[in-house]
Amino acid sequence: MKHLLLRRMAALILLLCLVLTACTQPDEAAAVLHEAQPLPDGQTYGVRAAVLYDESCDMAPVEDIVDWLDQSSLLGLTTEAVALTETTDLSAYDLVIPAPALAEVPDCAALEALLEAYTMDGGIVLLDNGFAARFSTDYLGISEVRPIEGCPAELQFPAVGEDLQPLQTLVEDYAGLYPDFYDYDVLSQQDYGVGFVADEAQALVTLGELALYTYREYGEGAVLLTNPLLPNFYSLGNLSMTRRTGEETAFSATTSSMNRLFYGGVASLAAKEKFGYALQRVYGYHGSPSMSWELHYEEITGIAHNSMLIFSELCREYHQIPSFTLIRSSYWWFLRTETVTYLLNQAEEGFDYQMDWEESAYSSGTHIGCDGAWLQINSIEDAGSYFREYPEYDYRAYPCFGEIGGREVLLSGSADGKFYAYEILEYSDRLQVAEPTLLTDPDGYPLQVSGYSAPQLWDLNGDGIPDLISGSSDGRLLWYAGTADGTFIPQEDLLATDLTGQVLPCLGDVNGDGVADLILGSGCGTLVLYYGQTGGSGLSFSHKSMAAFSRLCADAELGDFLAPALVDWNGDGAQDLVLGTFEGYLAILLGDGDGGFAFDGYITLNEWNYKENDRAKFGNYAVPVFYDVNGDGALDLVCGSLEYGLAYPIDSPYFPEREALEAQVAYALENHFYVGIHHYTNAGASAEREAYELQRHLEAFEAYGLPTEGIGCNLHTWYSSNFGDTQTFDAEYDAGLLWNSGFSPAYDTGVAPQYAAENVVALPFLLEKEDGQTLLVQDNSVLPYEMEWSQISGKYGMPVCVYYHCDFVYEGDAGARDYLQKLSDFQWQYGYNFVREDQLMAASKEALGLTVKAETRNGALTIAASGETCLGVEIQFSQHHSAEAFSVDADVWSRRGNSLFVSLNRPVTLTAGTNQTAPHLTQVNLPAEITVGANGAEIAFSEDGMLQAVVEGKAVAATPGWETEFRDGKTIFTKYGEADTLSLRYSEEIVP
Repeated sequence: MKHLLLRRMAALILLLCLVLTACTQPDEAAAVLHEAQPLPDGQTYGVRAAVLYDESCDMAPVEDIVDWLDQSSLLGLTTEAVALTETTDLSAYDLVIPAPALAEVPDCAALEALLEAYTMDGGIVLLDNGFAARFSTDYLGISEVRPIEGCPAELQFPAVGEDLQPLQTLVEDYAGLYPDFYDYDVLSQQDYGVGFVADEAQALVTLGELALYTYREYGEGAVLLTNPLLPNFYSLGNLSMTRRTGEETAFSATTSSMNRLFYGGVASLAAKEKFGYALQRVYGYHGSPSMSWELHYEEITGIAHNSMLIFSELCREYHQIPSFTLIRSSYWWFLRTETVTYLLNQAEEGFDYQMDWEESAYSSGTHIGCDGAWLQINSIEDAGSYFREYPEYDYRAYPCFGEIGGREVLLSGSADGKFYAYEILEYSDRLQVAEPTLLTDPDGYPLQVSGYSAPQLWDLNGDGIPDLISGSSDGRLLWYAGTADGTFIPQEDLLATDLTGQVLPCLGDVNGDGVADLILGSGCGTLVLYYGQTGGSGLSFSHKSMAAFSRLCADAELGDFLAPALVDWNGDGAQDLVLGTFEGYLAILLGDGDGGFAFDGYITLNEWNYKENDRAKFGNYAVPVFYDVNGDGALDLVCGSLEYGLAYPIDSPYFPEREALEAQVAYALENHFYVGIHHYTNAGASAEREAYELQRHLEAFEAYGLPTEGIGCNLHTWYSSNFGDTQTFDAEYDAGLLWNSGFSPAYDTGVAPQYAAENVVALPFLLEKEDGQTLLVQDNSVLPYEMEWSQISGKYGMPVCVYYHCDFVYEGDAGARDYLQKLSDFQWQYGYNFVREDQLMAASKEALGLTVKAETRNGALTIAASGETCLGVEIQFSQHHSAEAFSVDADVWSRRGNSLFVSLNRPVTLTAGTNQTAPHLTQVNLPAEITVGANGAEIAFSEDGMLQAVVEGKAVAATPGWETEFRDGKTIFTKYGEADTLSLRYSEEIVP
């Protein structure tokens, strides 16, 4: 280490200050005054790190460490994976990290000798916990090693020098979040290695009398010893988002970010030791991080009531700009509706049903067209979440087909007890039916049972006219004699069923005797077969000739709701039973032709449903019937149910709010708002389905005139597919999307990201694949849902995408205003730029690729980006140098703690000088050409949207159209619209 004596003296002075002030926590220690030493002269900035391995190592962890370092926040860092067999000299590196697996090789002596010599000459070594028992106690500066029992908790953080505090704080923050991880019960059972009794080493983190992290000065260098808590390999955090062992818990942005920050933090320590400063990426323009709204826009009533416009106008009041992501299939939130959908039979013989991807957001089937809309009967509002099954919401459509009054009709029962007849018109783009009419008696009075009508059409009395049979909610089975004019005459009950609750009938020849039999399902788990008999009065049924199959259904765990349909499923000539269930599945009971049945699983499709199985899944309380919908001679599968949401593709001619949405999209485009894709997928989606959905989503955007390039997406209901670690992200990248800004990962933890401890720190990264980097991954933040955690997010300067559903702002804006204010407070507390989501992502991606050149000459530090940019950097000074001891000539700059944040829109020079107090630009939220003069500045913004600049001190706009706000000693200028130029001059007089 350079200037070792001076620095050790400084450390003694610092320690004395800490003792005198009883400072024990990192945040308090930060208040210690910094030294004002000049920076080492004649140096060109750059840090090299080596990750050591040999042939015994699993290369996956080595690659992960390299990725974390390559995409760390530290600028100027070059990382290599170095084979031990190919090197005997590590002097070219500033930081060396042996692969954790090297602690398990039979003989560590040669490795230890190599590292000792390297450290003695000034290198820094970062060691995995496993080396504690393999390397000498003298080298590590410890005297004893003891196993840790359980997961480390209730940690202590001794006073340390400021340069070590970032590492200490990382562990403290991560340890505080870790117990709130959803899978902590699994994580807490992992092996957390050993603790150590610190001797010559300085303890950074302790658990009782044992140190978990130590820093040992050794010769001119240092060695750091860690704990498996952090860096953490148990919670998935690598940048390929790929499980290495299969034992990791689901991907955690917090783990991923903290691992990057920890490895990058040790590399930053090396930079500070060598150069007196470390350069950190800033994920935003001109030296300030970015934040944006992430407004999911999907609900039909919100669209109908112009919620996009309402929320946008609210944003203006708070000097924010909205960013929207639009669903492809819009729906009614919490609504459950009685519907009838179908799946066409794709087989030439037998049965082959495939999921309708076009309309599969909340249904397994294609909707039936009725007067320009989907066929729907009765609905329940506020009926809970799509992802839960609610037995108490028990409406359902009960369809059958037949002829009434000479017309071919789809007849459906409903929870209201009435009978809805839909005349079949044609099959065009779908099955089309006329508006419904209610079945009546000859006097015109609507027929109605006590509830939950369950109709079948069958000629019971032998007059050649179909009669109506229906179950009811009171256990009755009624029948009505059909007439030639399509009316029905009420009769006596067809049969005393002895059932309670719903009766669900179906008729057909079960035993092959040429006489129709009666199958009665129910809502109480009972399934009964009555063999039909013919006589002078027609078809009749009797308890004397029956069979019960309730035990068979119970053994198959089909539940209480059993809605039967008859069909020869396996083609053996005997009628089989298909039973609709509460969960929306269709169970198969194969018949033997003599009245016997055996359970044979469920009707399956070519695609898994969101429950992660391949069963056909309709809405709750499914009622199947087989009918040739498209006239090709094959039996198609038609199903009544209680469907969630009644979703419509937004570019469908049936979408009821096309005009309203078109107007709002035009408003967004006119005002330069971002509209991205709200991608619908689920845990069971195949790669083919995701590709189809994304292609259709892009086509829908084109239909509305929305841009399809330069955009990203987030996930509807957050779910990613579990068919591959990164299948969903790969599909998005292959579709041409550039980023994902909101998701729960594959093998999800079950906690929405805005509430998840796993997502508190979510630094952006480019997804690592074997053939290179692909999608930009930046999950949405916990702001404003968990404000205490949001403070941690702000501390690390992560870009902040704020999820919110603005759909219902038309009902009242109190909730929206609360969130808008929380975002405003966060923005100004942590010095964020508010931008559109696409602008945030562009800045993040550019920041990840930013390279700089920095050098000190004649006491001055010059920093320049390698190419043109409007990004900035954070200059973190070591504890031996004070940010206040430098003057900066940047166009935009600010000072926070012992760091300077500067724009690199042009080369910047820092020189020793007095603390600058004159008014100056501290924030410019978008790319711009900036000209700074003695009395003001001119900012020529190059992008549209919300244009904002902040001056430390008082200033006035010399160009019209700018809103001015004075806040906390700063003047804020804001304007909405096309790119424009702001001319401002510093003045004691503020003109609002």
